Amino acid sequence: MKALARNYLWYPGLDKDLETAAKECDVCSSLRKDPAPAPFIQWTFPSRIWEHVHIDFASLAGKE
Repeated sequence: MKALARNYLWYPGLDKDLETAAKECDVCSSLRKDPAPAPFIQWTFPSRIWEHVHIDFASLAGKE
């Protein structure tokens, strides 16, 4: 939609306006495809303590 609009006109904020229009459009949202489901990944069971350690890096953003 953005590429098609840019063929005819351009102004500052065009992309943001098009994104807003698409989010508010009932027809667009009803025709939008659902995102593909995330594949399930089975972790192997650890054979000893502390063999697998997982951290959520997103929660550490901006912290020192």
